[in-house]
Amino acid sequence: MSDYDLINGEIINVTITVDEETVTGIINTAARGPAGADGSGTNSITSATTSDGTADLDLLNVDTVTATVTGTLTADHIHGNLAGNVYGHIRAGETLAKGDPVYVSGSHGSGSTLIPIVSKADASNAAKMPAVGIMDAGVTIHNNGHMVITGTITELNTAAYSVNAELYVASGGGFTATPPTARAQPVARVERVNANNGAVIVKVNGLSASDATANTLVRRDASGNAAFGALNTSSLTVTGGTTFGEESLVQFDATEYYYGTDAASAHRTAMQVPGSVTTGVTGADAISNIISLTAAEYAAISTKDAATLYVIVG
Repeated sequence: MSDYDLINGEIINVTITVDEETVTGIINTAARGPAGADGSGTNSITSATTSDGTADLDLLNVDTVTATVTGTLTADHIHGNLAGNVYGHIRAGETLAKGDPVYVSGSHGSGSTLIPIVSKADASNAAKMPAVGIMDAGVTIHNNGHMVITGTITELNTAAYSVNAELYVASGGGFTATPPTARAQPVARVERVNANNGAVIVKVNGLSASDATANTLVRRDASGNAAFGALNTSSLTVTGGTTFGEESLVQFDATEYYYGTDAASAHRTAMQVPGSVTTGVTGADAISNIISLTAAEYAAISTKDAATLYVIVG
């Protein structure tokens, strides 16, 4: 059953009752614009209430050219293009500042109300990586807020960076433009450089918490070279040249090979002695190393090693 009243030829008050549920609405006919199957025109229901007092209006299907929502739009499924920031609802596991990269440190609620608890990401701590978003505003501990997963964050201090600089999660938290030695996760690009009104474009890349640690390939440096703090391998084939820096030490099994120019280092070049080199030399069986060094370096050795053959080269 439905009733309606026409007011001034423009406003229609409508009351519809179905199965004892009453919905009232106001339709402004003067603003309807052109009608069309494509949903064009501005004919609209400007308000709606139900008899249970919830003021909810359920629509099975709506076609519109443009829709503006000034509050929060909640939808189980969105199909189509998106423009603007993509946020995630969060609960603060500690006091967070605007611009803090955050990782998942727990969960709050249950069922449809479940949201992640997040805390400051830290590149120096595998347990606090990787970052999953960046805070769009400061939030105190145990309060709810939002993290940006994709989009732009403005009003940040980006004075220390350059436009288009890639930003990583820093050791200790926050941003850095220098890739950390371990767990270098890029999370944003600088859009605007300014101490008060800087902006970054959020681009949180996936990263395993173990990246750049044990059992993980090491990333290349800015020149495209792989840098290793240590390398353990059961087999290594070198097809090009191998260069050792000053004061370098190479160890094969239990034999050490020293390279360097520092006069304080008695072992300037040491190598295991092939048997053919000492053939016919008295006491050759006792010689295990040959060292080349200058006369000054030789004189500086207070106690000579009986198992070492010293070769004066200058």
